[in-house]
Amino acid sequence: MPALIDLTGQTFGHLTVIGRAPDRFTKSGLRRTQWHCQCDCGRTINVDSQPLRRGEQKSCGHDRLGGFQRYIKKHMTETPGTSLAQLNDRPPTTNKTGYRNISYCWKNGKLYYRVELQYQRQQYHGGLFLTLEAAIKARDELRRKVWPNYKDK
Repeated sequence: MPALIDLTGQTFGHLTVIGRAPDRFTKSGLRRTQWHCQCDCGRTINVDSQPLRRGEQKSCGHDRLGGFQRYIKKHMTETPGTSLAQLNDRPPTTNKTGYRNISYCWKNGKLYYRVELQYQRQQYHGGLFLTLEAAIKARDELRRKVWPNYKDK
């Protein structure tokens, strides 16, 4: 087992090491040396030695949280009452077409692509289409009509 390197007083990004914290054990039984650190924002956390020394953990998470809060604030002022997940182009994991707001259904033995989107707790129907290309075009037209600043997203 290598000798323990004392990190007390050293600074890693926003974190300053105050002292040693109790060791942590992984599920497989490995011992992880932990250090008690204080962030620039005033919060104190315990950090494993390896991510700290490698530069993988540089703060308590306040910088990441601040960016997320700015993102939430911006979108909630533009689109109150709408889930942020509805405003991106990433399809849900259960989606079979590969495109958000487009699903398929069978009607009278034919395959149709259905365009639907939700905005501010309202459901909007774009129609049924025989081709995926026509459904994508109709979805984009419906988004421009319903969502403010659609091309900014």
